[in-house]
Amino acid sequence: MGLFVSLFALFLLTSAAGGLGARLFARAAGQRLSSPASAATLVGSSFLGVGVCASLVWPGVVRMACHCLEHGLHHPHLCIRHPDFAEAILLPATFVICAWGCLALPRFARLLHDLWRTQRWSMLVATAPVKVCDGVRFRLIDAPALGACTTGLFRPMIAVDQGLWRTLAEDERRAVIHHEDAHCQRRDPLTLVILRACAALCVVPLSARLLGRWQASSETECDRHAAARLGTPDPVAAALLKLERHRQIGQVPSLAAGVAATGGDLAERVRTLLDPGFSHARVNLASDALAATLVGVSLSALLTVLGGEALHHATETLLGLLVGAH
Repeated sequence: MGLFVSLFALFLLTSAAGGLGARLFARAAGQRLSSPASAATLVGSSFLGVGVCASLVWPGVVRMACHCLEHGLHHPHLCIRHPDFAEAILLPATFVICAWGCLALPRFARLLHDLWRTQRWSMLVATAPVKVCDGVRFRLIDAPALGACTTGLFRPMIAVDQGLWRTLAEDERRAVIHHEDAHCQRRDPLTLVILRACAALCVVPLSARLLGRWQASSETECDRHAAARLGTPDPVAAALLKLERHRQIGQVPSLAAGVAATGGDLAERVRTLLDPGFSHARVNLASDALAATLVGVSLSALLTVLGGEALHHATETLLGLLVGAH
């Protein structure tokens, strides 16, 4: 029990430190972060914590030997072979977990509430008749506040407000549909849930700004895809302006597993679309969550294999200084 609690507390502290570093990195990078890099700044913090904990409980991962006996069991340390030696740090670890719970549990509660609302919304969207535009399946619904959105974790669905659809010209309709289809191909609703969960788990300072960076980059990629399919960015920009004018005054519903076409800074998106060099960049339709997870797993495994013994030594020395002899 003491070992598990202590490892979880260490995971939280390491993840929070990684999240703070990611926040500083994102701030230094300004608006230059791509959507995969933005996702990695949030997902990577969790994998950093996993890698550090794995290195501590399994320091002999390469040579498969008990590392602890080499320097004696003379102070508290975290090792799966000697779990009793973690009992000395159970109390401070419990305090860390309680402090984390006060900060993180409200975030998880909001996430679960939004997931519940998204599920109800997805069931409503699924009952609408399926339409096809440019080979893309979508549904017309009554949702002026959203205008157009993509919802659903594993089976994304495109929904467009009926009133908005009537106001759009033919090329603007195609722009909206291809923009939302890009969200489907990128699995952005699933990525959004994963990033929100990582931000809540790691208690990243000002995580809303990191999420905002990712959403802005994601919208740019989807705008780029729509412009590429139409051959010009002008209908995409025009559709964005009409969508914003059409949307009712009020707060857009919060969908944990949904992304609305009105996401990001509208004025910045239009300026980006009309930039002469915008259409020449390559469109990224890969899942940002999958890419960030693959990188995170690789780095975590590398940290465990190559840095296990050094981390184990450093952590035991630090515990000996902070907690004292066992």
